[in-house]
Order: sequence, then structure tokens, then C-alpha cells
Amino acid sequence: MFEDDDLLKIRMGKVKHKIAVISGKGGVGKSVTTANLAAALASHNHKLKVGILDADIHGPSVPKMLGMKGKRVRAGPPGVFPAIGPLGIRVISMDFLLPSDETPVIWRGPLKMSVIRQFLSEIVWGDLDYLL
Repeated sequence: MFEDDDLLKIRMGKVKHKIAVISGKGGVGKSVTTANLAAALASHNHKLKVGILDADIHGPSVPKMLGMKGKRVRAGPPGVFPAIGPLGIRVISMDFLLPSDETPVIWRGPLKMSVIRQFLSEIVWGDLDYLL
């Protein structure tokens, strides 16, 4: 089996462009910007393959914005496959892994970073033009 670093390199090697939408402040529109950018990229050229890693562990909202509430990821031998949303956008989010919207996630920095790294390395994104 691959080490985490090797798997991360393999998975991310299949992604042409990685775009991080970040801010040190909450509530400034990172998720809205990410969802809109993904939709614009995917609709601009239907051949573009776009994925979203919703890194908002405490308040994941991208699935709701894309009308994907209730969708689930699926697991297979090579790893976990993201849910497929409108325009073929591939999405992974804590929202897909929690039993309900009310389920609290009370994790601190190191554990949150571990989950994000796990999303990057264990999710089978396939070939992507953009990962946001």
C-alpha cells in the first residue's frame, strides 16, 4: 500500500490546476465564491472537469449551495469517490459524512488539517482540470 505522501502526490498529480479560496476571517463568502467559480468553470467549457474540496469543517455549506443535500460519497477499492453535482462538479464535504446538520464538529487545528489532508489523498478525484 502507498504511504500517505505517495498517495497524495499521485492524486494531486492528476489535477492540472489547484485554486485555494482562503481568508483568515469567517463569513466573507469563501464558499459562495468557490461554488460560483466551480459552476462558471464547468459551464464555460463542458469538457472541463471541476472538483470542490469543501474545507469548512465546522459549517460545510457547498453541498447546500449546489443543491446536493442528501447526496452521499461512495467508497470502493481505490478509495472514496466524491459526490457528483450539477454540471458534473465533483464535491467532497464534511456535510456528506455527518448524520445531520445539527451534528457538532468540535475539532481543533491539527485534527482539521489531518482531515483536509486525508480528503486530498484518499478521495479518488480522477483527472481534474481544476480543484478548488
